[in-house]
Amino acid sequence: MTFAAGRGAGGIGLGFMMMFLSDYLDAAMARPWAWGSTDCCHFAGDWIREATGRDPLAPYRGRYDSAAGAARLVARRGGLLTMVDVEMARCGFERTSAPEHGDISILPMPAVPEHFAAGASLFIADGPWWLGRDFNGLTGLKMQPQAAWRVLGGLR
Repeated sequence: MTFAAGRGAGGIGLGFMMMFLSDYLDAAMARPWAWGSTDCCHFAGDWIREATGRDPLAPYRGRYDSAAGAARLVARRGGLLTMVDVEMARCGFERTSAPEHGDISILPMPAVPEHFAAGASLFIADGPWWLGRDFNGLTGLKMQPQAAWRVLGGLR
């Protein structure tokens, strides 16, 4: 499902965004977990690409297909926080201390080699919940993020 053009520069209403995020979540959950295509980074990265047309994950697509490969890639980039910070800035997204519906974040997770290899994971804001992708589908957490980025209202 691709929703093209017309979004991003603040020209989207909250009602449409909520519907769009819901549609995105349904489509994302219909695909099975796979490292390098439907993992936590792709879950957030695909949302950003669909919602804005910008792709902070572009330099990393097709670069890994296992937990070990993801861990090596993240380590070479200085950790997940540094990697995401650099790529979000490159695409014109800014950090926010007041995340809103549709924004993304990094949440700390236990470092489990076959799952959260980086000790953190990417999530999408949905009301008070942070939604993320794991082996079993969608995970919802309420916690303070390590960092968050404005997705739709924060494009420069």
